Amino acid sequence: MSKIIPMQALLDKPLDIVSGNPDYEKLIFDLDLIDLFLSHAKLEERAMEYFIARAEKWHGKALKNKQIEKAQREGVWSLRCSILRKFLNLPLRTFALQLAGCPLFQRFCRINRWLCTNTFSHQKINELENALSPEIVKEYNLMLNSNVILNAETTKKLKFEKSFDLENLYGDTTCMKVNIHYPVDWLLIRDMIRTSMVLVHQIRKSGIKIRMPYSPSECTSGINKLCIEMHNSYRCKDANKKRKAIFRKMKKYLKQVLGHVESHMIALKESPAQSNLSHLAATRIVNRLEEILKMQEEVVRIAHTRIIKEQIVVSEDKILSIYESDVHVITRNKAGIKVEFGNTMYLIEQQDGFIVDYLLLKDVSPGDPKLGIESLDRILKDYSNKKIKSMVFDRGFDSKDFKKKVEELNEKNQSKIEYNVLPRNPIELKERMKDENFKMYHKRRSSTEAKIAHVKRIADNPMKQKGIRNRQVHLGLSVMVANLKRLLMIMQEQKEKDRKTQAA
Repeated sequence: MSKIIPMQALLDKPLDIVSGNPDYEKLIFDLDLIDLFLSHAKLEERAMEYFIARAEKWHGKALKNKQIEKAQREGVWSLRCSILRKFLNLPLRTFALQLAGCPLFQRFCRINRWLCTNTFSHQKINELENALSPEIVKEYNLMLNSNVILNAETTKKLKFEKSFDLENLYGDTTCMKVNIHYPVDWLLIRDMIRTSMVLVHQIRKSGIKIRMPYSPSECTSGINKLCIEMHNSYRCKDANKKRKAIFRKMKKYLKQVLGHVESHMIALKESPAQSNLSHLAATRIVNRLEEILKMQEEVVRIAHTRIIKEQIVVSEDKILSIYESDVHVITRNKAGIKVEFGNTMYLIEQQDGFIVDYLLLKDVSPGDPKLGIESLDRILKDYSNKKIKSMVFDRGFDSKDFKKKVEELNEKNQSKIEYNVLPRNPIELKERMKDENFKMYHKRRSSTEAKIAHVKRIADNPMKQKGIRNRQVHLGLSVMVANLKRLLMIMQEQKEKDRKTQAA
C-alpha cells in the first residue's frame, strides 16, 4: 500500500441558511449521511492510495510530497464526484454546471473554499472517472458492504434499528444495452467511411495532404446517398436485385475511399513531424485508422454473404459495431423485445435489498448456472465471516452442477445452504410450490427485477460509455450508489416510524 501523508486543512465557506424548501433540506441530510457512510467505509483512504500508486506508475519513480498531496486530492475528488453525479443521475456537462453553482455540492466534493472555489470542467470530471478501474470500484463496493452494511457494530453506531446479513441471496441476469444503432451490415460500411473521413480531415488540416478526387465531406455525402438508395430499395419491385446492385456500388466506393485513407495514414505514420499534431494525437489517429482498415474485409464479407448470397449469418460471426468490439446478441424473448445488443449483467442482492455481488461480462455468457456457481465462490471468499442460508434464483439457474456445488459446500463447510432455485421440471416445480417457505422466497425474488431496473436507471440503459472497461467501472459506481440510496431509504423509514410513534 502507498503511504498517505497528512494534508493541510483548507478553510471552507459555510453553507448559506436556506429555509422553506423541504426537498433541499432532505438533500442536505442525505449528503451528510453519505459522507458519514464513506467515512466509516474508509473509502477515501483507499481512493488516495489508488491515485498515489497510479501517479507513481505514471512517473516511474518515488513522488515528492506535493505530487503525493495532489494525487490524494484527486483520489478524494474522483470518489466524491463519481458518487454525487450518479446519485443525482446527471450527464457530465449538466453536473459540471450544477457543481460550479451549488455550494452544497462543492462542500460534498471537498472544493468549497472561502475566497475562490476551483471547480471542474466536464472534461476534468470525465478524466477523474476514467482514472478508476473495474477492480478498484469492485473493492469500493466490497469495503462499503463489509465495513458498513454488513458490519453490526457500524450499523449500531449509525443508529440503524437492525443489522444486515447474507442469509438469503436473490440473483438474476439481464442485458445492459450498448449505445449503438441497429447493427445493419451495410450501415457498417457507412460508419467506416464516415469515421475515417473525420480522421482524414484532421490529418489534412494538420498539414499533411495527399491528392484526393473529393474532399472528406464529399466522400461522406457519397456514401449517405447510397445508403438512402438502399433504404428506399426495400419498397420497390425487384427489391433484392436493386439491393444487390447498390451493395456492389457500396463495395466499390468503400475500396476507393479506404485507399485514400490508407495513403493519409501511412503519410502521418512515416512523417508525423510534418503535421502540427502532438505525438499522442497522431498515434491515436493512426491506431484508429488501422482498426478500420482491418475490419474492411470482414465487414464486406458478412454483408456479401447476407445480401448477395442470401445466406443467414450466425450471431457469433457478426460485427455489430465498428465502435464497440465487445458487444453480443442477447436473446431474452421478453415482452416487447426479443433480441438486445449489449453485455450480460449478473446481480445478486441480500434480503434487505443490498447488492453484494455484480458482474458485467465482456464475453458471451457461459450460462446462468455457471454464473451462479462463480458468484457463490466469490461471496464465500469476500464475506467469509458471514453465513448463507438460502440461494434463490429463477429457473434459468437450475442445473445439476449448481445443485451439486451447493451440496459440496455444505459437506465441506458443515453448513446448511438451501438450494431454492425454481425447478425447470414442471412436475418438480408443482411439488416444490406446496412448500410455503419456498413460495415466500420466490415472492420476494420477484422484487429483484425492480432492483435491476433501479441500477439500470442509475447507470443508463443503453450505457453511454465507450468500451467494456468504462462500462464496468460505471456499473460498479451505479451499484454502490444504489446501496447508498437503500441505506438512506431505510434511515428515512426509521425516521418516519419514530415520528408516527411520537405523534401517537
